[in-house]
Amino acid sequence: KSQIFLIDMDGGEATALGKLTGALSNLQWSRDGSELSVLRRQHQTKKRKKRNDKRDDAIVVDGEPRYNRLTIVDAKSGESRKVDSGDREIWDYTWSLDGSQLAYSTAEALGEDSPLSRGDLWLVGREGKDPRHVAQLNETPVGLAFVERSNGPALAIRKSGYREHPAVSVYLVDLATGNVTDLLPEFPGNVDWLAALPKSPGAIAIQTAEGVHT
Repeated sequence: KSQIFLIDMDGGEATALGKLTGALSNLQWSRDGSELSVLRRQHQTKKRKKRNDKRDDAIVVDGEPRYNRLTIVDAKSGESRKVDSGDREIWDYTWSLDGSQLAYSTAEALGEDSPLSRGDLWLVGREGKDPRHVAQLNETPVGLAFVERSNGPALAIRKSGYREHPAVSVYLVDLATGNVTDLLPEFPGNVDWLAALPKSPGAIAIQTAEGVHT
């Protein structure tokens, strides 16, 4: 089991933050540093655990799905709250530049290859309630970053264009309309990574590999 710990930059003993444990991944600070967010795999049910303990290994694929859930943890009290996401697997997420919202991507299917199937983008307030559907895509994006434009905020995402453009590119999603635009339609390679630039809200940083296609 994993757990979140805090440690002073000058050294000293690490202290546990709250009681959140389990399969944790993709830990991020909120923009103002007052909260942390993390993906947490749902625990197996008591029924599944009992069967495992008895070494009853008959498993029905997707019969007892365990989803990645997004959880927000208060950096002082350690109290946590879950972000509403329904029966969907969250693959990636990011904080907005002002820290008031989070965007996350979900896949329609389950399993390691599910990002290759259709996915959706969602927007939710910091309190984690009532997410708003933004767009459905032909592939689940893994790599999200908010950007500011003259006509409002948008979300930069990393995904391929499927058969029309198999290389992984950067797409811009209008948060108001859900329209999706490829920013690098002629780029001869893959975008391996992207990140927001808080001090340059109208731009993002990307890492690319020219000449590599998937």
